[in-house]
Amino acid sequence: MRVIAMITGVLLTVAVAQGQTTKPKAVANPVTTYNTIPDTEVLSTTAIADWLKNNSKNQTESLKSIYAWIGKNIAYDTRNTYDPQYYKDTTDAASKTLRTRQGICYGYASLFIEIARKAGISAIFVTGYTVNGGQLSADGSHAWVAVKTDNKWSLIDPTWAAGGVSGNKFYPSFTWKYFMVAPAVFVKTHVPYDPMYQFLDHPFRHDEIKENKLTVAATRPVFAYEDSIAMWQKLDSNAQVVSAVERIRRFGVSNVYLSTELSYLLQKLEVTRHNEKVESQNALIDRYNAANSKYNLLVSNFNDYVNFRNKQFTPAKSDQEIRDWVDGMAGDLEKIYAMIKDIQLEERRQQEQVNDTKQLLDKIKPRIEEEQAFVTKYLKTGKMFRKSLFYKFRWM
Repeated sequence: MRVIAMITGVLLTVAVAQGQTTKPKAVANPVTTYNTIPDTEVLSTTAIADWLKNNSKNQTESLKSIYAWIGKNIAYDTRNTYDPQYYKDTTDAASKTLRTRQGICYGYASLFIEIARKAGISAIFVTGYTVNGGQLSADGSHAWVAVKTDNKWSLIDPTWAAGGVSGNKFYPSFTWKYFMVAPAVFVKTHVPYDPMYQFLDHPFRHDEIKENKLTVAATRPVFAYEDSIAMWQKLDSNAQVVSAVERIRRFGVSNVYLSTELSYLLQKLEVTRHNEKVESQNALIDRYNAANSKYNLLVSNFNDYVNFRNKQFTPAKSDQEIRDWVDGMAGDLEKIYAMIKDIQLEERRQQEQVNDTKQLLDKIKPRIEEEQAFVTKYLKTGKMFRKSLFYKFRWM
């Protein structure tokens, strides 16, 4: 008797374009000095991080080096701009971007964050949309980086640092304009879906940004974003999504990008819960299969005992061996009961198999108890009179 699990969970994705948002024209910046990462040290994110830890005086110096290397060495991948399946996750995105020396915003941000974290710098992956001159950009979702140094958050856009796209062609044009920008300044061009990542005491609602009503936020109570981030980091992945959905809804779903992101998060939550349910059911099925195997072994062992008893306990075993045999079967029976007693499977036929096994256990239990009583009587009987206790016995 075997239950075969045939339940699978598939995570669907919402095709959210993550394009190279048309960025405002860069303004000339003062010359910024930084430590150049040698070509010999850029074969892996670990090698880069190790070099930074050994050659930077502080975290800001490390961030400058990461920003400059990515901005000057990673080209924008116009071919895969609108392929939501191109990266499996942030780790894959970082790996592909480093290996191919090209990426979309997701890859730029993922690579930056992986290096920063390995160098001991607190960094967060942020997604959102961009605005230009107060108007919603038409290029889709965007991704950037938040870093915390000296107990203060600042924002970095390694994608916009590298250059821009025009006519589906990437034009490299490195700039320091998007390096460690203050949150109050950054939100004017980069609006995170989750308002927690505005890193502001008075974060703006999305409709306020859309309608340029930026004075209203200050009238609301202070939003303790540091406490919220600390609590969020302690949550499991499911609870993190739930909290993000709640905040996004609370701050208004006022454009198509927000609506798409919210739909994606809700779908992700639904699929995650479904997969957890599937995993839970499959774990119960695995436990049932293990219990069923133990039951089959128990039946085989009991039948061996029946043969032994029908042969009047020959070939001879010591009293202790006989006692241990029947008591061992009783112990195995209790273990099997414990394994399946709370199993409830959603698939009707599978649950019927579980119930059948429970009935079989109920059937063999009195048989084993009967044999325990017989062995007790047998061992208390003088050896000269033990043979008179035997009679033919039936198998399971």
